[in-house]
Amino acid sequence: MKYFTVTFYKKGTCHITFNNEELLKKFNIFGSQHKGWLPPSYGKKVYKDMTQEEKAEIKEQTDVFKKHYDLIQHGDYYRISSPLEGTCTVWEIADPSGGEALVSAVYHHVQANPVPVRVKVQGLKDEADYQLYLNENFEEKYPGKRLPHGFASGEVISGASLRQFGFVVPEAMNGFQAWQIYIKECSCSCE
Repeated sequence: MKYFTVTFYKKGTCHITFNNEELLKKFNIFGSQHKGWLPPSYGKKVYKDMTQEEKAEIKEQTDVFKKHYDLIQHGDYYRISSPLEGTCTVWEIADPSGGEALVSAVYHHVQANPVPVRVKVQGLKDEADYQLYLNENFEEKYPGKRLPHGFASGEVISGASLRQFGFVVPEAMNGFQAWQIYIKECSCSCE
């Protein structure tokens, strides 16, 4: 096709690959603005006119995207929770081999004393062990706050546990809080 190709899989998923990178960028900006995920001025401000904080945010987001490019581009997509229900929308991109996954969570209804958001991860190997990494320096940004079980350095969780019981997403610290959790297979063992 001229603009994109669609590949369908037996398990009920499909991958859309845009042939025109500029069209993909325009599509993402347009869709995100009309869903209220981006301000109406997004994409219209010249980089040289941005504040240092805005430039730093762009660099940080670009670096994360580049770091996880292959996973994002070629991974299997799972919608874990609906944006129409609950306080948090969660989706996942998992490597088809089961070696890694990237879970994104966005709180859209922040509450005092909220019910924890539990994510049951898909696409990982039951027999493998994994470590969770938060794509943000939590301790530095939120001193005195604690992360849920599984996020501490050296903590290991089996794939079966992540699939059957999941993990708890860190609570929202502010409105529209977004977290990205990177899950990587490790050679450690859960005992």
